[in-house]
Amino acid sequence: MLTIDDVLSIRHPEGPPRWAPDGARVAFAYHVDGVRELWTAAGPGTAARASAPGQTVGAFAWSAAGDLVYAVKNEAWVTGRPSPWLSGLDPVGDLACAPQGGALAVIRRGRLALLWPDGRLREVALPGDALSPLVWSPGGGRLACALREGEACDLVAVDVATGRVLWRTRTPDWEYGPDWVGEGRLTFGRASVDAMRREWVIADLESGEEVLVERHESAKGFGVHVPPVVAPDGGAIAYTWPVEGWTHVVLYDVASGARKVLMPGQHEDLGTETERPRFSPDGRHLAFASSRGDLRQRHIWRYDREAGGAPVQVSHAPGTQCEPMWSPDGRAIACIACGPRSSPEVAVVAAGGGEETAWTASMPAAWAREPVVEPEHVVLTSGDGMRVHADLFLPATLDRSARHPALVFVHGGPSRQMRCGWHPMHSYAVFYAFNQLLLQRGYVVISIDYRGGTGYGLDYEQGNYLQFAQGDLADCVAAADHVKALPFVDPERVGIWGLSYGGYMTLAALTKRPDVFAMGINIAGIWDMEQWAKWRWNRTPGHPVYFVRRWDGPKADGNAEIYRQISPRNFADGLRAPLLNLHGTADANVDFAQLDEIVRDCTAKGKDFAALYYPDESHMFTRRDTWEDAFGRMVAAFDRYLRCPPGERPRAMI
Repeated sequence: MLTIDDVLSIRHPEGPPRWAPDGARVAFAYHVDGVRELWTAAGPGTAARASAPGQTVGAFAWSAAGDLVYAVKNEAWVTGRPSPWLSGLDPVGDLACAPQGGALAVIRRGRLALLWPDGRLREVALPGDALSPLVWSPGGGRLACALREGEACDLVAVDVATGRVLWRTRTPDWEYGPDWVGEGRLTFGRASVDAMRREWVIADLESGEEVLVERHESAKGFGVHVPPVVAPDGGAIAYTWPVEGWTHVVLYDVASGARKVLMPGQHEDLGTETERPRFSPDGRHLAFASSRGDLRQRHIWRYDREAGGAPVQVSHAPGTQCEPMWSPDGRAIACIACGPRSSPEVAVVAAGGGEETAWTASMPAAWAREPVVEPEHVVLTSGDGMRVHADLFLPATLDRSARHPALVFVHGGPSRQMRCGWHPMHSYAVFYAFNQLLLQRGYVVISIDYRGGTGYGLDYEQGNYLQFAQGDLADCVAAADHVKALPFVDPERVGIWGLSYGGYMTLAALTKRPDVFAMGINIAGIWDMEQWAKWRWNRTPGHPVYFVRRWDGPKADGNAEIYRQISPRNFADGLRAPLLNLHGTADANVDFAQLDEIVRDCTAKGKDFAALYYPDESHMFTRRDTWEDAFGRMVAAFDRYLRCPPGERPRAMI
């Protein structure tokens, strides 16, 4: 049988892979034993670590000379050098190498800094804190970045030679995702602070005049915003946009203003929620991932700007191929590929199409010996009649004459979608492997794509409007009801678990629907949603506007009931099933105070719970020993409460 060691021994590459300037290698982040390392590969069987042993890598980039520059905490390193190149970097900042050689741009102590190979360093005086991303103009003479001054988030363009600010947005909106249209114009996204309006615009740096490319308004608010991408010749801009209720790639001709939806229909042209389409080096072709043909899969497609017509499918393997990146000669596309029986790999496929070739080998031998269970897609009817999607996993050795325990797995986000097989995101790939371990231990597993998630159209993504911890909770209950109706599942032995929003759903399920689940495990979930929104706003102004908009705006008399419903702590009296809580103290996404409040409330009310904290751990735990402990405790809790009849269950969670 699979072990927790087998689950944690899978390496997980993270996209997009990036080609060296000479096209000989690709670089990528690789999660190895809980450490995010920098690796390169030049073909199958050639993957090798490029960062120093023990280093946890942040942003990285190829220089024009072919060197790999990468960030480790607050330092910039160059592969092959024995000491850091520069210190004082912002830990979550970006770094970008000039396209024609020359300076490295970084964010250092909140300031934009330029570092040259000869050691010269210049910090650029800006009227606020510099923020990612850092984007060089095609000729390397100018640089664009985000700027925070108070609670405002603007964009600025800087002359590299003089350090002079050439242009700045000054609106109450949030501007983001800049890309250069030649040397004198920028295209970027703009979102209103109430999350009800978003736009793509092109701005002339000299005159300040703007051309509106696209605008979309909705009282229900928007989720993920994906920045536009400019063709190398500056003649076209590609962006993803809702078209008749589905996210599609749109090609905008800069000269004429004409727009073309490349592949309309009821599918989504996004590989991951933050993925951007990519132009080939000569600008003729555009590569993007699409779910056309099967909403739970993604394949790479290619569009020819010169020939026109319909896009052509490039990759075909079952599962997901996403994050396409063109080789410098335009003959190959690197991507992240995974499937029903294979975890994510860095793969390369010919630009003309064909079978992708894995350049990494991420799965240990144990997985080749053990049967991996493929999910069965099911469509469920939720409590209010909405049709929602889920994946059902049955143990390979299922004894259908007996009654088995079952688990509802709830993903985070909520703007996420699970896939047919492994997921390209590291966290969900780890959980997919853990669910396979649970299957071998005799658990039936159902993974629910509740409303508010992506992949099934705009109406589905906006289906959680005014429905937090209500409609999406009903979807989780529908998943539980589905497995309870199976003749080989014991309806009194169904549990629920998840991370982040999945943990939030677990807390909501056990407090608001205590009749449904026998136990639950919450990893870094939200207990008091109002408190979390205030904390998140103070930490990153403007961040939770998506959530607030889905709650009908700031709290007022008219939406007081909505605000009461969104926080599980308001329903703590209803908690009857055992609850295990796990949280890292350095979580930057969900404040650790949420666990404090769970402990305080559950203790005061005499509830059956346990809480474990992991010092200095992040939202998705990083260290291998943390996951060894967490997964071990989770398996023990599942076994303790779901392998025996209710009357024989222990009285106290341990």
